[in-house]
Parts: sequence; C-alpha cells; structure tokens
Amino acid sequence: MTSKAKHSEVDAYVYVKEKLKQLGWDTRNPVKVPGGQIYTQNQCLGEPEIKRWLDKKRPEYIVKVTETMLWVIECKRVRTEIGQALDEAENYYAARLNKSDILKALFVSGLAMTHSTQRVRLIKSTILRSKH
Repeated sequence: MTSKAKHSEVDAYVYVKEKLKQLGWDTRNPVKVPGGQIYTQNQCLGEPEIKRWLDKKRPEYIVKVTETMLWVIECKRVRTEIGQALDEAENYYAARLNKSDILKALFVSGLAMTHSTQRVRLIKSTILRSKH
C-alpha cells in the first residue's frame, strides 16, 4: 500500500462546486431553492423530468442554465479517464436527457484528477447542437 492518498471523485465534486460558485452560479439545489442552479448527483432525481430520463444512473452535476437548458458535468478519479468522462456526459447522460420534449442538455464537460497534485486539472467540454 502506498503512502499517497487515493484519488476520489469526491475531490472533484468539491472542486467543481467551488469553481461554479466562484463563476457566479447559484450552487443551491433548484428543487428546494428558487433560483438554485446546481443539482448534485442525487439531487437531480428530485426533478421529475430528469429522473424520468436518467433513471438511477446520473452524472456528478447537472447545471440548470435556464428553465429548459442543462449542462452535464461528469467527473473521473484519474487523468487517463478524461475521455470516458466526456463520453459519458455526452453520449449517455446528455443523449438520454435530450430525448425529453422539455429539457435539453446542450453543454457537457468531463473532469479528471491528476496523480501528482491530486487536484482536478483536466477538463474537456463540448457544446452540443440543438435538435430544435
């Protein structure tokens, strides 16, 4: 067993929430607080339309950009999984949400930790085309 602490997606959760707050997003749960914009992994199930399309598998964060526009954020614990994080955000979560007639996930991001600093250092994002 090594003396280095294991990387955890939880480290990425903290980083993402702090950065979103610094950028001016209201990080409170939109289900409970009018004006809130950030659903955590479990909070998003409180929104019936999100729950309908994601069922029990969900990303680390969903940002409510507008009443109908979403940004999906998926985190992974190691840098080599950054491609997987972006792929899941786009091709699993956003693809499912975009089947909705009400909500559209138009932005996706994948984040990953680095080994040396144990911090989120790798971020890839994509803007998806609207089908409407």
